[in-house]
Amino acid sequence: MTSRSLIRLLALLVFVLLIAACGDDDKGPSKSKSDAKTKNAGTKTEKTAETDDAGVIITPGTGIAGVAIDDDRAKVEKVLGTPTNAEDTINQVNSQPQTILTYDDPAVRVFLSVDTVTQVETTDPNARAGAIKVGSTQAQVIAAYPAYRCDAGDVVVCRSGPDVAGEVLTDFLLEGDAVTRVVVGRLVD
Repeated sequence: MTSRSLIRLLALLVFVLLIAACGDDDKGPSKSKSDAKTKNAGTKTEKTAETDDAGVIITPGTGIAGVAIDDDRAKVEKVLGTPTNAEDTINQVNSQPQTILTYDDPAVRVFLSVDTVTQVETTDPNARAGAIKVGSTQAQVIAAYPAYRCDAGDVVVCRSGPDVAGEVLTDFLLEGDAVTRVVVGRLVD
C-alpha cells in the first residue's frame, strides 16, 4: 500500500469516527439545550393550575383553575400545590364539617366536604370566563351569559341556573358595577 493510499484510508477512518462521535439525535446522548428544556418542562410537578396567557381559567358549571367540583383534596393539591392556609370549619348553610383551602397565587379558595370539592371561588384579577373577568360590569356579564339571572342587592349575584339542591351553579358576584368574585359550587339544601 502506498503512503498516499494509507493517508486516504486514515482520513476516511477519521471521518467515519467523527460522524459516529456526533451521534444521531434519536440514538445518541447528545441533545440540544432546547430539547433538555422541553423534557424538563414536561416533568415539572409543582403547580399546574389551569391558566393561559390571559390568566386563571374559570369554566362555568365545572370549576376554576383546573379544580372541578367533586375533585378530591389530592387532585386539588396536585393542581394548585400546597395551600397557603387550610381551615377546618362548619358550613353555615348545612352545619356540616368542611375544610377551606386558601391559595394566594392564583387567588383561589377551595371548599371541601368529606375531602370532596363542593365549591371553588376566586377574586384573582386575572381570572376569566371567556370575555368575563374579575372587574367586568353587570352589562358585560349579561351580554356574555344572557341566560343568567341577576338578583339585586348590596351584592348583585348573576347566577347560571335555578336554585335546585345538588346542581352545580356559577355565580358572578358584583359590588358596585364590577365583578369582585366568581363562585362555582354545588348548591346545598
